Amino acid sequence: MITDVIGHISNFLYTAGSSFKNQLYLRLSFVFAAIFEIYYGFYHIAGEPLWTLIVWAIPLLFINLYYFVKLMSEKKSLYLDPKEEKIYYKSFSYIDKQYFKKILDKSKWITVEEKEVIVKENSALEYFYLIYDGIASISLNEKFITFISEGIFIGEMSFLTSSSPKATVTSNTKMTLLRWDKEEMLEMMEKDRDIENAVKAVLSNDLVAKIERLNLNN
Repeated sequence: MITDVIGHISNFLYTAGSSFKNQLYLRLSFVFAAIFEIYYGFYHIAGEPLWTLIVWAIPLLFINLYYFVKLMSEKKSLYLDPKEEKIYYKSFSYIDKQYFKKILDKSKWITVEEKEVIVKENSALEYFYLIYDGIASISLNEKFITFISEGIFIGEMSFLTSSSPKATVTSNTKMTLLRWDKEEMLEMMEKDRDIENAVKAVLSNDLVAKIERLNLNN
């Protein structure tokens, strides 16, 4: 009697699992379905093991177990801690998290004090930055233009165009920044076209947002 129930549970899990859109749930349901199916094949009421059923259920079990573990590993690798989550939804939300994580892995956290020059106009650019917190000011020929704050990139136009910065950016408060090395990023983008497209999309959207902000202020 119990064996029959297990047989029904196995078939139910195969049927229900087939309807899951979430791949984790689908794979997990198939893993348990295969386990119950193997049990049923050995202990069903007819007495003799159903070897055909068992032989096909075993690879089904291991295939789905493999993909379940793989999916769990990928999900774990895309986990965002609170700081990363803030950065992602503030500045990177229109690209996939897998690309965001790769881009983030190339960055370094730095802190700058008040009144530090982060980028100087007409000087060679070695890095570009993202403001995590704090406020900076943009000036051109020592004339103030506007303030920028969290979620805004610094030096991205020079990075995209391979030109010298056209303005000076100075910290108005103590600031926490993410910093990317220009050469390292160019090397990564050259090797991975998807990353290149993701970086350009993020920085281009930031430039558009800055232009819109300047137009509103004028």
